[in-house]
Amino acid sequence: MTGGISMRSLKHHMTTAEEAMALEDGEAHPLRAGLHSAKYFEILKARRQLPVSERRQDFLNVYHSNQVTVLSGDTGSGKSTQIPQFVFFDEFASGKVVACTQPRRLAAISVARRVADEMRWEMLHSLHTCIIIDEDERTVSTDILMALLKIAIVSRPDLKGSLEVLPLYSSLSPSDQDKVFGKSSVRKCIVTTNIAETSLTIDGIAYVIDPGVVKRSGYNPRAGLRTLLTAPISKASAQQRAGRAGRTRPGVCFRLYEADTYDEVFLSYGPPGILESEITSEILLLMNMGFHDVSKFDFIDCPHPEVYLRSIFLRPYAQRYVADAARVQFFSPLSDHMTQLNALHAYVRTKLQQRMDMKQWHFDAFLSQRTLQKIVQVRAQLKGIAQGLLNEPLKALNFMDKDYSVKIRKTLAWSFFYHSAFHREDEGDDLYVTVHGSHPAGVHPDSALVGLNHEWVVYDIFVYLDENLSRKRNGALRQPNVKAALDRA
Repeated sequence: MTGGISMRSLKHHMTTAEEAMALEDGEAHPLRAGLHSAKYFEILKARRQLPVSERRQDFLNVYHSNQVTVLSGDTGSGKSTQIPQFVFFDEFASGKVVACTQPRRLAAISVARRVADEMRWEMLHSLHTCIIIDEDERTVSTDILMALLKIAIVSRPDLKGSLEVLPLYSSLSPSDQDKVFGKSSVRKCIVTTNIAETSLTIDGIAYVIDPGVVKRSGYNPRAGLRTLLTAPISKASAQQRAGRAGRTRPGVCFRLYEADTYDEVFLSYGPPGILESEITSEILLLMNMGFHDVSKFDFIDCPHPEVYLRSIFLRPYAQRYVADAARVQFFSPLSDHMTQLNALHAYVRTKLQQRMDMKQWHFDAFLSQRTLQKIVQVRAQLKGIAQGLLNEPLKALNFMDKDYSVKIRKTLAWSFFYHSAFHREDEGDDLYVTVHGSHPAGVHPDSALVGLNHEWVVYDIFVYLDENLSRKRNGALRQPNVKAALDRA
C-alpha cells in the first residue's frame, strides 16, 4: 500500500493517472511481495519521459468515456509499452485479462518482455509459442548492405574483429533473437527484414540504412496466382524505418533513394493485407461462424469479389549442392509429395528406433526438425478430428501395399483437381498449362520432376516470381484419373 492507495482500492474505469503513478512510485511492488530495485526506478524515470506518459490522464479520460478508442502517435512515443500498462491499472478491478496484439510474433515477444521488465514481473516461458518458419532469401537490400560491409572491412582493418553482425527475421530461434537485444562490447550491425520496422526497440541503434523496398507477397484471385515481388515501401514504412534510429541515442537514417522517389512513388500507406492475401481459410472460418454469405460481410476493406468464388527440406545457399545430394535418399521420380512423405517416414522411423542423435540426423539429412515435428502434431490432430466425426477408428494405409503410392496420388488428384496442369510438348521441357485459367507454368528448379515431363500434374502452389513456377507437383497421375476426378466433382 502506498499513501493509502492499493491495487484493491482501484475502481474499474475510474482509476486516475495519479493513483496508478503513486502505486508505481511506491517502494514495494503492488502485486507481489518484495521491494523495487534501483534498476526499476531507473526504468521508471525513463518511462516518465516518454511523450505518452505526459498524456496519461488525457488518455484515461477518453478511454473511460468511449467503447472504442483510436490512438495515434509518433514512433518512439511509448504507445506499444505504456498504453497496455495504463489500461492494466484501470481494468485491474474487473479481474479480466488485458490482451495486447502485435502484427508479428517477434514483435509480440519483444513488447511482452519489455513490459514485463518495466513492471518487474517474470514472463513465464510456458507463454512462449512456436515460431513459424518464413522465407529467408537473399534480397537486393541484403546484398547491398553486405557489400557495404565488405568495403568497410577492406578500408578499415581496425574494424575487423570488433563488428558483430547479427541477423533478425521471423524464423530465427529465440536464443539467436536474444543476441540482437542483448548488450555488446563491440559495434553491432543488425541485418533484418521488415520485421524490425514496427514495435521493436533495439537499444543503441545509431544508424539505419533504408533501401526503400520490401519483398511483398500478393494474390491474384482471378488467376489463383500468388506473387512474391520486390516493391517500393510506403511513406509510413519509411518513417517507421527512420524511427528505428535515435530511440535510445542520437541516430541517423540513410535512405538509398531520392526525395522525388519518396514524394512521387511512395504511397502514404501500404495496402491492407486482406487485399493482398489469399484468404480461403479465413473465408471458411467466417462461414463456420455463421456468415454463410461472406460477400455481404462488413469488412473494413472488402477483398476482391472473386475471392469468395473460388517446407520440410532445408537448402542453405552455401551448402545447396550437399543438401541436394542428401535429398536423393528420399527422392521419388513420381511425385514431390511422395518425396516429402518418404522424408517424413524416415523421420518417424529413425525417432522410434532411438539409435541415433536426432539433432545430428536432421543436420546430415538437411531436414527441418521443427517442421517435421509440426507435421506429426497436425497429423495427430486431424486424425483425432476425423475419428470423432466417423465415430470409429481410422484404418491406416498399409505401407507395404503395392498400390501405396498410386492410392496416395489418386487422393491428391481427387482433392486438388482444381490445381491440375497438362504438359504441352510443343512448348518444350518442363512447361505446362494450368487447367484453371490456362496459365503457362514451369516446373520449379527444386522439384524432383524436373525434366520428366509428365502428361498431367497436380500442384500445390502457383507462384509468380521472375517466371511462373508450379511448386510441389504430383506428376504420376495420367489423364484418365484426372478426368475421373473432374467428372466426379
